[in-house]
Amino acid sequence: MKYCPVCNAPNPGDSLFCSSCGRSFSNEGAVYSQPGYSQQGFPPNPPSEPLPYYAPPVMPLKPGDPAKDWMSILAMIMGILSILSCCIWFLVPIFGIMGIVFGILGRKSRQRGMAAAGIVTGSVGLAIIALFFVLVLIGSMDGMDFNYLGDFFSDIYDSLKTFSLFPNA
Repeated sequence: MKYCPVCNAPNPGDSLFCSSCGRSFSNEGAVYSQPGYSQQGFPPNPPSEPLPYYAPPVMPLKPGDPAKDWMSILAMIMGILSILSCCIWFLVPIFGIMGIVFGILGRKSRQRGMAAAGIVTGSVGLAIIALFFVLVLIGSMDGMDFNYLGDFFSDIYDSLKTFSLFPNA
């Protein structure tokens, strides 16, 4: 019968580990110790007076008038709406012109990129609607035949009929 040196629990004579605490009996003479680390130091007691509060450094603002920031944001929104509403022809000039005007007024703000985006997208929207009107005017002129696409597709259909791709036609 063996007795554990840690918990004094009785164990059978041929056991390698304590049945109570799990200590190994094979290294009974070995002394386990922690490596020689020095003890960690603790900070000194806190001072009796609180330390003064230091605010984080303030980031400098971008140059420009913050009162005109809303014009730059509105310019970009109107410019984007002028492109997105290109199917509704009467809204495009309204949004495009407003985008350009607010973009020009908002160029002196901190949001110069948004102002430039409003000018560019408003101009693109106006260019799209101008191209649309030019194509409508050219297409509505008297004496012009713009039915060439219909003739082109009917010729393709006739040639496909000869190859019997459409047997019931």
